[in-house]
Amino acid sequence: MAALDTIITKMCTVLRIPAEVSGSGFTMKIPRTLKEESSSEQDSVAFYTSEKAAVNIVKYDYIENPELELVSLDEYQQYAEIGGFDGEFKKDGDLIYACYNDSAVGTLGDKQDCYVIEGLVKGDDAIWSVNAYCLSEDKEKYEDALVEWVKSFELK
Repeated sequence: MAALDTIITKMCTVLRIPAEVSGSGFTMKIPRTLKEESSSEQDSVAFYTSEKAAVNIVKYDYIENPELELVSLDEYQQYAEIGGFDGEFKKDGDLIYACYNDSAVGTLGDKQDCYVIEGLVKGDDAIWSVNAYCLSEDKEKYEDALVEWVKSFELK
């Protein structure tokens, strides 16, 4: 019986190990339970979802949005706050991320209230928006994990 408990414990540990996913120009560590799907968002380059959480990666190319190349992430934050952004910005090293609620996300169900952690990463050719979110009712359960997922995002 002890051997069976050990096997079950090891299997549960393996399932919690995040998988490294990569796309055109990035890598990121997210739970294996998030599966790649297609996104309806025009600039989305990758979308991963489960019943409880999701990650959407959006790339805003400087060629199509030349004004973004001139704006620092600190300035982007200031413009958002002046524009009435209803959330909170936080900084962790070079990463600036926003925490907010959004009822229009819609990818976890029809118009459900979601809690979003959105990280901004400035690259050589684009600003990347990394959105990790869960249902608002699950905020306490997932908030730390959402931040870790966003922090694991790296440009290649």
